[in-house]
Amino acid sequence: MIEIEKKNIKLMRQLRNLLGSEIVKLDYLIKNKDSFNFPAVYVFSKPNFKKAIYVGRTKTLPLRRRMIDHKKTNGNSDLNMMIKGKASYSKKIGEYKLRYLKIEDSKERMFFESFAIALLQPELNKYG
Repeated sequence: MIEIEKKNIKLMRQLRNLLGSEIVKLDYLIKNKDSFNFPAVYVFSKPNFKKAIYVGRTKTLPLRRRMIDHKKTNGNSDLNMMIKGKASYSKKIGEYKLRYLKIEDSKERMFFESFAIALLQPELNKYG
């Protein structure tokens, strides 16, 4: 039981760090070619809203490349299409806000992404 408690404490600390991290606009992150080239778990928020609408993680691409995919309408991501399908959402995806937490280990990223989705229950993440 102590091992589970230690993991839970670590995940909660990571979640606090993620939600408390610097907020950047998607376009800013994409334009900084020499930055954001690392694996991460990230949270999208609407331009004028702080609540998480989507939680994701990088798998093989660094964070910047993954954000480029999210912005493309014909890319490897359906996030852009989900945003466009919501009448109340701004269609300017580059204005959306992003918080991120660098996590090198792919297994740890996967577990933390699932944990964050379970707790935050973002509207655009698929369940089931």
